[in-house]
Amino acid sequence: MKNLAADKDGLFYVVGSDDFLVQNIEVLREQGIQPEQIMLDKRENELPKFFSFDLSM
Repeated sequence: MKNLAADKDGLFYVVGSDDFLVQNIEVLREQGIQPEQIMLDKRENELPKFFSFDLSM
């Protein structure tokens, strides 16, 4: 994941269990990827629970 995050202009579509999504979002955010660049396989109303923990980054 860190190698993929080297593309600072990329879009990242993450699919998997909730725990997998949280872990990968954390890695991407640590690498400087913005929430707008991360797409999840979730309904719109479910997205805040995955991004609310890292809004201060």
